[in-house]
Amino acid sequence: MATSTLRAGILVAAAVLGVVVIRGAFPENASQGITGTPSPGTTTPSPTTSVSPTPSSPTTSRKALAHSKTVVLVVNGAGRTGLAGSVTDILKAEHYKTREPSNAARTNTTTIFYRADSEPEAIELQDYMVQRFGLQVAIEPAGAGFPTNIRLQVLLGKDMLTAPTPPP
Repeated sequence: MATSTLRAGILVAAAVLGVVVIRGAFPENASQGITGTPSPGTTTPSPTTSVSPTPSSPTTSRKALAHSKTVVLVVNGAGRTGLAGSVTDILKAEHYKTREPSNAARTNTTTIFYRADSEPEAIELQDYMVQRFGLQVAIEPAGAGFPTNIRLQVLLGKDMLTAPTPPP
């Protein structure tokens, strides 16, 4: 008889403990029908929008520098002679400070690479290029060895050749 009473007591204790653990794991706010509550200091990220999918969504709070203070190098990875020069001229007309355009290895996708402190300028140039050429343009942080005398490098890809509004 003592053994069955002990077993019953253990069973009741286990059941109560199980209920306590389960309720602790899934708290409810019955007044609002919300399960769980955020921890203090936790914020729910707001959805971000981007013109084109990028490996990491850009996030910045600083306003972009004036175009006249943004140094841009345009490199041709599309293969059409003179393309980087044409895009450089277009950016000059928008008052960007530009470097002498050059060639690069062939690539399919137009991408803006930006220096660590130049993300706002990259986002602004990306928006401009999307509007001007009707082309999705990726932006990515530049890797080690990125020239320190420029803020942005525009690598023109083959997609620029078939853009809805290609450069002249």
